[in-house]
Amino acid sequence: EGGEARRALKIFDRMREDGIPWDVPTYNVVLKACAEGHQPDMAWVLFQQMQAAGLVAEVRTYTTVMNAWVEAGECQRAIQTFQEMRAAGLQPDVYAWTVGIKACGACGLVETALAYVEETLALQPRLPLDPITFNLAMQVCEEHGAETKALGLFHRMQAEAGVEPNWITYGIVLRILTRTGQWPQVQELFNTIEARLPSSSTTPDTPPSLPPPLPSSVPSSSSSYLPYPSSDSFFSEAMRRIVAAGAWDLAGR
Repeated sequence: EGGEARRALKIFDRMREDGIPWDVPTYNVVLKACAEGHQPDMAWVLFQQMQAAGLVAEVRTYTTVMNAWVEAGECQRAIQTFQEMRAAGLQPDVYAWTVGIKACGACGLVETALAYVEETLALQPRLPLDPITFNLAMQVCEEHGAETKALGLFHRMQAEAGVEPNWITYGIVLRILTRTGQWPQVQELFNTIEARLPSSSTTPDTPPSLPPPLPSSVPSSSSSYLPYPSSDSFFSEAMRRIVAAGAWDLAGR
């Protein structure tokens, strides 16, 4: 671990030796390497060096440092960095909000995560949102016993933000409904999905009305938040849960 970060540092140290100063994009690249190499302390030192050099950090810079802390399990430091970014007068973009929500989940701060969601909703339509932000917030709620709030976000993402669920979203909802025995709601969920699918004997991986299941903006360590990347795996998991619970009426659909 940290090999990529050290290699990046060596390359950019040569730039300094050649008299080429580091600018903000250069720091962003090295900070990203630190985050991916699980080197948050190195990222933090570089971030401080950048500020000491009089360079003004961008939203991307702060977000990369946040992600470095999250990757290393330092959720409180990530939240602190998020707060410092806002105190500096910068407006978080959707990726920054998403990493902030992810950090809250790692710290068990459900209400703070929900407060972040409320702020993103208040910024509509100036801040375009995608399913990833809501998926993370829903899973934070689910993992900390706030299933009702997770289901509330499922409805609000569509009604208030105009964001269509993807297979990941439906997977989270399915997991909550089947675990809590809400079988009429499972039936309703299936009806909703079927209404959005084109008439065909086979189920496509991505219905036309749904966004792609794996957007490029997903934080690098969020694979645990992507339980159902396709329709096939969604329906396979749905059948497994229904049969395991003995809900034969639904299993025969």
